[in-house]
Amino acid sequence: MLKRFNQSNNGNVAIMTGLFIFILLILGGGAVDIIRVTTIRAEMQSATDSAVLAAAALSSTQDPVVAANNYFNANFDGTRYSIGEVEFQATVVADRRRLRVVDATAQVDVPTLFLKFIDVFNGGNRFETIEVAVESQGRERIQATEIAIVLDTSGSMNGPKINSLRTAASSFVEQLYEGVNPNRISVSVIPFSANVNIDPVIDDFLAPADIPAAGDTLESPCIIYDDSDYDDELIAGTRSLVVQPSDPGFADIGNVLDPNRCNPVPFFLNSRRPLELQGTISDFVAAGRTDAHIGMLWGVKTLSPSFSGMLGGDFPDRPFDYDDDVIKALVVMTDGDINPGLDADGVQRTSDASAEFLSLCNDSRDNGVLVFTIGFQIADGSQADIVLEECASNPSQYFLVEDLDLDSAFDAIAVAIGNLRVSE
Repeated sequence: MLKRFNQSNNGNVAIMTGLFIFILLILGGGAVDIIRVTTIRAEMQSATDSAVLAAAALSSTQDPVVAANNYFNANFDGTRYSIGEVEFQATVVADRRRLRVVDATAQVDVPTLFLKFIDVFNGGNRFETIEVAVESQGRERIQATEIAIVLDTSGSMNGPKINSLRTAASSFVEQLYEGVNPNRISVSVIPFSANVNIDPVIDDFLAPADIPAAGDTLESPCIIYDDSDYDDELIAGTRSLVVQPSDPGFADIGNVLDPNRCNPVPFFLNSRRPLELQGTISDFVAAGRTDAHIGMLWGVKTLSPSFSGMLGGDFPDRPFDYDDDVIKALVVMTDGDINPGLDADGVQRTSDASAEFLSLCNDSRDNGVLVFTIGFQIADGSQADIVLEECASNPSQYFLVEDLDLDSAFDAIAVAIGNLRVSE
């Protein structure tokens, strides 16, 4: 009896030993399965990432979904692992002129080589396959930036103030282009005084019948604006020229190119060339009245999509539409109250120039334009101070400069615009 007991015990030990070895083999094989699944997941993730990046490329002319599938199939070969068909799906989330976003998912059930034997004990198929699923998003944005710089060069800016403006504005332009592809940023410089010299685009705003009276000078780079110009997207082609009248009693008499009547420096629009923008700034002449509403009018219109293709310069398709794909910024600097300006007869207008100025500010903000304003050596609480603070997109975007240090204000604006480009 003792001998039979020992034989039975030895048999049980052998069975337990065999079972233990079998479990060890399953566990060791299970590690192989896990490594295999991890490798497949990594390769699927890499292929999916490559697929969405290729599909999101704005330079590609291929349908984004087709491109994603082609890139995934080229970069992931499931036959290497003897797995089933991979379910790959790409979806175009956004596809606009300067933004494309593509999402993609990939999923496959990977057959196990060793873990499936666990099912021998539970009679099921829970470990026959392991699901592998990955997802990714590709995005490409061409972050365009459009900036209008409206600068006061009226007579009160004469002396150290105009020199400070030339230095600070030139440095501002340089900062705007630092580390930026110039093809993505367009800048317009608009000097104003008694009017804005629109010589580069004057032919677009003249009526054929606009013939001056006898003795008046024909050539002029400035026009007389109508009240409706501050509301309309476009300026009518029937606006009159600012001309030198023959009547010596006419207000502001002088040659039409006299800075007291029409700013001698033309605006420079829609440019990608910082050196030429700086050249315009270096030519500034301080003379004339402070008709900031006319400067603001052109700052707004040079950012308006209604003027797309009409501004000349380096970007025939700008200004772009108001949307999330473009940063539009308007920077306005003045050192005094807003004059109402003169009408076509040389008589001071009765319209509220400050109200027109603020109306333009409101329109800009409503269209998503970032408005920065600078009050240069103006009295705290004055009309100009109140108007400029109200005009800015928020109080932190209004700068009251009490000394000659315009650089600090322009530097802060350059940093704000630069940070916005990076965050986008």
